[in-house]
Amino acid sequence: MNDKYILAVSELMTAVTTLTGLPVIWKDGNGSAEPSLPRKQCLHCNPFCARVKAAAERIRRCSVNDTVTIEALATSRRMPFIHRCHAGADELITPIFFDGVYGGAFFLGPFRRRNAICAYPACIKEFAGLPEFRPGQVAAAGRILRLLEFAAGQHRQTLAIRQSLAEESCQRLHPALEYIDRHFRRPLTASAAAAACHLSPSRFIHLFKEKFKIGFSKYLLRRRMEEAKLLLTGTEMKIGDVAFRCGFQNQSYFGMVFRRHTGNTPAAYRIHFHYRREP
Repeated sequence: MNDKYILAVSELMTAVTTLTGLPVIWKDGNGSAEPSLPRKQCLHCNPFCARVKAAAERIRRCSVNDTVTIEALATSRRMPFIHRCHAGADELITPIFFDGVYGGAFFLGPFRRRNAICAYPACIKEFAGLPEFRPGQVAAAGRILRLLEFAAGQHRQTLAIRQSLAEESCQRLHPALEYIDRHFRRPLTASAAAAACHLSPSRFIHLFKEKFKIGFSKYLLRRRMEEAKLLLTGTEMKIGDVAFRCGFQNQSYFGMVFRRHTGNTPAAYRIHFHYRREP
């Protein structure tokens, strides 16, 4: 990802930390960090985590927690959730998905909930110094991080397309992408996008799939679904209005497509947006 984008994400992560007093880190699906980020946004640098990692076995357990465990939970839930690590501390996990595939997560915390007990006697003092869980504060931070998740997905998609457009053979499709971005909120056909490139519909559909590795209809649907997620979670707009704003003339059809795409109805997606607590 480019440095300007990483800087923008880093600034928003810093803003969340300023508002909540809680660290935010960003790791990819392999548990690695974006090299352009400051160290404090790549690693758990707080006194409790540093104390936990004083033992080699506990370092290994931290690594498994941040990769294997988080990926399994994120893939099954596909929503922000609060997770208790092996040491007894809690974090808000906001998973990031690229085209439905897990690509990492934002970690907000650690913090301490009332029923939590430190798993390691040697770390009790540092555990007691963790901030206490404040539901409203964590939920508000989660909304910002979820918007960052959407932004990360959109940015990755945009970079992939721009890399493809760097090829001379893809330059002729650029007008279609601009046309889609301007008009996806209303009924849009491949013929209209093809006309923007002065191509026949059949040639346009073939070339689009060949160059971008995704069909025109799927690309358009993905663009509309990302917009719908933002509107459902960032506004109080009625679901019918969200459907219309995203290019769907029928709310029932929108609901069916949204559920197929996300695994949730629009209403359920909005209700469960903030985070899902573990039992």
